[in-house]
Amino acid sequence: MNPEVGALIALFIAGSLVVTKTIDFIRAFDKNYAAPIWVWIGGSFLVGIAYTLGWHVNYVDAVTHLVPALVNAHIGTHTGEVLTGLAFGAGADFWHKVLANISAGTTKKLTN
Repeated sequence: MNPEVGALIALFIAGSLVVTKTIDFIRAFDKNYAAPIWVWIGGSFLVGIAYTLGWHVNYVDAVTHLVPALVNAHIGTHTGEVLTGLAFGAGADFWHKVLANISAGTTKKLTN
């Protein structure tokens, strides 16, 4: 595997975990579990976008440079940051389920 691809995967996992734990921290204030699930899913996208815009993280340009046909393509800086934040938010939902199952000590299928 190309080392750049491995680095991008590792950084994507790290970014998704940061978003996951941020949402879990915010979720701790909802003691009665009154907020519907769509609030937390939407919140993960917003937190991901906020982090990537704040830290100027743009993995989209790095990914396009790995594809020979897209080497000359350039996505705007903020567009790439927003798309990276959306990817972090999507990955956060997966990691939330994985970590919830690990902390519950279950080996069953991933569920809500």
